[in-house]
Amino acid sequence: MQLFRIDQATGYFPFQACRADRRFSYGVYVPPGYTREGAAAFRILVAVHGSERAPEVVRELFAEFAQEARCIVLVPLFPVAVTDDEEVHNYIFLKYRDIRFDRVLLAMVDEVAERFCVPAGKLWLAGFSGGGQFAHRFMYLHASRLAAVSVGAPGIVNTLDEACDWFVGVRDVQSQFGQPVDRDGLQGLPVQVVVGGDDVDSDIVVAPPNVLYRPGVNDAGATRVERARFLHQLLRQAGVDASLDVVPGAAHAAAHVQLAVNAFFRRLAPDARRPVVDPLAQG
Repeated sequence: MQLFRIDQATGYFPFQACRADRRFSYGVYVPPGYTREGAAAFRILVAVHGSERAPEVVRELFAEFAQEARCIVLVPLFPVAVTDDEEVHNYIFLKYRDIRFDRVLLAMVDEVAERFCVPAGKLWLAGFSGGGQFAHRFMYLHASRLAAVSVGAPGIVNTLDEACDWFVGVRDVQSQFGQPVDRDGLQGLPVQVVVGGDDVDSDIVVAPPNVLYRPGVNDAGATRVERARFLHQLLRQAGVDASLDVVPGAAHAAAHVQLAVNAFFRRLAPDARRPVVDPLAQG
């Protein structure tokens, strides 16, 4: 990994607090080849960590592809115990107590766009496991801000069912978030649902008194493979341009499906090019 230089223009930048809410921070990777003069040709790719909170690992997974597709990679950190409890799942549902994690992320995007002079709209968004849960819920509210989304192995699938409340359905989205589901933005949006073919543990099934239990929470299937197939079908029915990738031999690990994720985004970047070698990173 390239070390931080105080005068650097590209590479791995240190995590910094979000100006809009300093309880949260984000890291950035800017690939070789980026210049402020050519910044308009770059886009922001947001990659959201899972429940284990390892954003620096997520950033590293996307670094080589970022060179190819001319992306600035933004990885947020949504830590445990932001409030006076140890709630682990807070960010994956976009809202916890008075915190709107979707708005925090959008503030981070605006900061990065301003700092690097890149467009803030039409993001690429990716997330695996807990990050996959965040990604598809964020998409429901902010589809118009997105150019493509990769949803990896979500443990709990949020449907678009108007008969069930959030986070199983979307009946109360307006009262919860002050805005409706962005159904117009979902139409034709390229979305990948990706999961490992061996991601078949049934530990995602929840029952009372688990804090995550809601009626209908297990209806999408008993394993992440089943739930990925379920999500793919419901997105297709909603008019989303959804594809499904079940990666043979892959377990529940983001690194095991990363090549499939890269291939999905690569199809949407016809001007993708081979990685640029940074001479300052050699030797």
